[in-house]
Amino acid sequence: MPFDFAKECRDNQIDEKFVRRIDRKLFLLIERAEKINPNFNQFLSEANKDVSETNFSNLAVFENLLNRTGVQLYPKEIATLFMFEYLAIVESLLTYIVDVIVFALVSTGKDFENPKDKKNVCLPEEIRLVPTGDKLGFLSANGFSMIAKRCSVQIRNCSAHLNYTVDNDGNILLPKGGIIKFVDGMNDYHDKLRDAAIGGFIAFRHYYSEKYGKYMP
Repeated sequence: MPFDFAKECRDNQIDEKFVRRIDRKLFLLIERAEKINPNFNQFLSEANKDVSETNFSNLAVFENLLNRTGVQLYPKEIATLFMFEYLAIVESLLTYIVDVIVFALVSTGKDFENPKDKKNVCLPEEIRLVPTGDKLGFLSANGFSMIAKRCSVQIRNCSAHLNYTVDNDGNILLPKGGIIKFVDGMNDYHDKLRDAAIGGFIAFRHYYSEKYGKYMP
């Protein structure tokens, strides 16, 4: 059965135009990485075991809670749930997408330096130790800014360290004067991140469907 790109995006409520933008770039990059690095496919197979339908099911709990009309939540509670959900999407889904792209770029000859020790990063376990912000900067510098720019490292860090304030109207006040407006600002940040994280999975599914006639390795 041919890969139904539109259905995948529609079922996951993802911006199809955005996913098609990154799909071709990822397709060509992964194809080249597999040819150059014989260990790349094994890495992707092992990495994929860490991300399953359970991750998506757990994410759906957050989204269903926020969207459920029968539950009365105060603006401060909705804002707090947004911060936790944002962190969860970054750490459970987007990080996987980013690490795969970084390893693919490194496999095709791009130099990636760990800012902590100034040494070139080559192995997947080394990539995982690099801060998310530095990996996103590497993506931006190598043609994948459309993914990197959809993740706010500041929001991720503030959520991880509970370093933010929520006013009674649900507006999220970040350090150094940043503010996420309730509720439009929250939706904007959420949708951009979700498109990048889940859209990346759709692009990977497309690649393996076309190359190997199956879902994922």
